[in-house]
Amino acid sequence: MIIKTIQVGELRTNCYIIAPDRAKQHSSHRGGRAEKARKAVVIDPGDEAEKIIDLLDSEKLKPILIVNTHIHPDHVGGNRMLTEKYDIEAAAGKDGFDYVEGLKEYFEEFSGMSLEELGIKRLMKDGDVIKVGKLKLKVLETPGHSKGGICLYADGVLFSGDTLFAGTYGRTDLIGGSENEMQRSIARLMELPDDTVVYPGHGRATTISEERGLYA
Repeated sequence: MIIKTIQVGELRTNCYIIAPDRAKQHSSHRGGRAEKARKAVVIDPGDEAEKIIDLLDSEKLKPILIVNTHIHPDHVGGNRMLTEKYDIEAAAGKDGFDYVEGLKEYFEEFSGMSLEELGIKRLMKDGDVIKVGKLKLKVLETPGHSKGGICLYADGVLFSGDTLFAGTYGRTDLIGGSENEMQRSIARLMELPDDTVVYPGHGRATTISEERGLYA
């Protein structure tokens, strides 16, 4: 799996660009050799979409989907530009989208973004699988930081959004947050293999083994 990380916005949100490993494809056009753009998924493009686009271009990656682990402004701020430029959809947890849709006016006033311009057309539930070539990302519902928050798991790697950080977990005192739900979500993540590498929404990467001692 190819994983590219870029920090965006005032809160330094970790935006991840992921793609399956693939050998170079050679073209016989005019005797030259060219590497075709690999399909990719963009996770949590929170802001500074131009920086994300520059990274995609430099790495010859073509996004086919945006995934928002939750619908907080610092995780969705780049949605509009990316969905329009690449003519793609964004995906989010169904419970999270339904909750924000019920608070549509508040969200738009608070964030300065309309819910529609986020381009969230694909609503996911626990156990759904996102396929990118041979790469499969399993959706894990992990509410607590936000209603309907999700994580993505594949090949010993977890993209945890704001559910799990290195040494701590996401705050639960925001609208839609719940300490009880967070504790259940953390307990679920602690069932993953020890060597699972965790890529959180903010801060450095960690592992399930490193974090398990905090929640024993």
